Amino acid sequence: MLSSRARRLYWSPIEIVSKKLKRLKSIKVDFASGAPDPELIPLNEIRESTLRVLEDPGSLSYPGTGGLAELRRELVHLLSNLGVSVHGREVIVTSGAQNALHIIADLFLDEEDYLLVENPTFIEAFIAFNHYTNNYYTINVGLDGSRTTPSKNTLVQVKLLYTMPELHNPTGTVMDYDYRKRIIEWARDYDLIVVEDDPYRPLVPDPREPLVNMDKNQRVLYVTSLSKVVAPGLRIGLILAPREYSEKIEQAQQLDFSLNTLSMHIVLDLLKKKVISKIASKARREYMNRIKTLLDLLEDHMPGEVEWSRPRGGFYVFINTRVDMDKLLGKALSMGIAYVPGKYFYIENREAYKGTARLSISRVREQDIEYGVKVLAKLIRDYS
Repeated sequence: MLSSRARRLYWSPIEIVSKKLKRLKSIKVDFASGAPDPELIPLNEIRESTLRVLEDPGSLSYPGTGGLAELRRELVHLLSNLGVSVHGREVIVTSGAQNALHIIADLFLDEEDYLLVENPTFIEAFIAFNHYTNNYYTINVGLDGSRTTPSKNTLVQVKLLYTMPELHNPTGTVMDYDYRKRIIEWARDYDLIVVEDDPYRPLVPDPREPLVNMDKNQRVLYVTSLSKVVAPGLRIGLILAPREYSEKIEQAQQLDFSLNTLSMHIVLDLLKKKVISKIASKARREYMNRIKTLLDLLEDHMPGEVEWSRPRGGFYVFINTRVDMDKLLGKALSMGIAYVPGKYFYIENREAYKGTARLSISRVREQDIEYGVKVLAKLIRDYS
């Protein structure tokens, strides 16, 4: 009875590991989570904002589409401060970045269309796109951030390219400027829609030029959220879209009215009180320190054959070993260490990448990183 689209749905690796973690009470080092540190969520400020906005009964009304006009204006300022140009585009508030990706997939992809996506990739995004088409090609991403170049024959067939140039998930790498230029050229020459997913920009001190700034032909849809720097449960994301598409995106929001009016008012208040810029600065420093600690400890303790990415910030380091990290997970969990096996972020040739794993520092105290790395290093050494 299920549709062909429904039959293509499957659980993401993050959901699978999260379900396992919920059943366990002995996890000491959670290298698996992609959520921000609860201690960096501005709970008191959110509480105060909530009480303020609840004085207005309008904060509990129907949301409409597109988002609160005042919030959209404040988000324009936020993007500008992050070096993202809004010129010629509209900000449309979404219920988190995942909702934004789902809307884009729904609007742009038919069953016969082809998607071009990085390999590995943020797998939840691929699940959203794969729901609408099962046709895709891949761009391989290396531990140094290098990417393979698709053939002209591939580019001719592709309608939509999904990419995460800044602090790529799961590798934590950054796309170089020349490759960014090539993507913009492909979009122009082959009539592609480019979806730029950029949720980690506030967490790096010197982010590179975003694709949307380089786009002069209105081919880039820019997606981000406040989940990594405020609170994921507020579900505030956005699409920065060329005006020729913005109305259609808002029309698509009529299908579920999933925007949360109260959340929008809370985030608006936080933006006006400058809370978000302050917490982003604090979070940036904290996560960068943890990443540096993790990289130093990997250097000190991992077997010589293990390789890893070297991110400048964000949450993730991606490692490549000679051990099946999926099979090793059960043993690691029994010793209090959680991570996400890297092969599940790959769309093609997963078994060729069974030695990979994503390590996240977002919910790990700096003093616990050493224990986690030492245990993982010993397990990898013992099972090599």
